[in-house]
Amino acid sequence: MRLRSLRTRLTVLSFAVTLVAVGVILFYVAPQLESSLREQKLRSLSSTAKAFTPLIAKLVRNNGARHTLRPLLV
Repeated sequence: MRLRSLRTRLTVLSFAVTLVAVGVILFYVAPQLESSLREQKLRSLSSTAKAFTPLIAKLVRNNGARHTLRPLLV
């Protein structure tokens, strides 16, 4: 296989472009996406916790009495 043939040069060039594209995705796009998804999950968890904290506090104050728990399960 000659290094000077057009076929070889195009193959090496396409391999290099593909390698660079995979590297950019792996080292630049993926960490940003992971960080964004983590922040979104934390915001969602925080809003859910704020929504259910009063209900949980009421259950704890009443020691989980059935009359307190039954309306929450419906």
